[in-house]
Amino acid sequence: CEPCEEGCNKCESGSTKCTECSEGYYVSEHYEQTLVRCTKCPPNCKTCSSNSGTVTCSDCFDGFYENTTTQTCDACEYPCATCSSSSTTCLSCRPGLLLKDNKCDSSCNYPCMACIDNPDNCIACYESFLPSNATCIKCPEGCKTCEKSGDSFICLNCNDGYYKDGEQCS
Repeated sequence: CEPCEEGCNKCESGSTKCTECSEGYYVSEHYEQTLVRCTKCPPNCKTCSSNSGTVTCSDCFDGFYENTTTQTCDACEYPCATCSSSSTTCLSCRPGLLLKDNKCDSSCNYPCMACIDNPDNCIACYESFLPSNATCIKCPEGCKTCEKSGDSFICLNCNDGYYKDGEQCS
């Protein structure tokens, strides 16, 4: 197997015979019925297209939003992890911060890594904890990650200094 050329997601019979562009690239030319040439989208742009020579971005990478005034992907401001319509309209927050009314103004209560609407409404937990009904449940001792099956826990990975012993860590 030989890798496709840069910007090409799928190619046939040779690295330069591209049939589909990669994320962050757009079709800038069609030739030989099924083949395409791919050109890089503007910075931080995940999906874009060209119309009469004007390249417009339709979707930005996480951490950026589509600035409709400048037609560019601009960075979200801290503490937003993802944002939309402006750099301060948060869709998600940096770890440990509460998302409420599109803002990340206060902290989640430990062990919540991400919370929404109130500090105890967990949507993600720190290592060694498992999200369950908007709270975080502690994994059994020695478990780095776990899942719940009925009333019991299954350790998926062990902390350093522990080894996997069936479905537990010892």
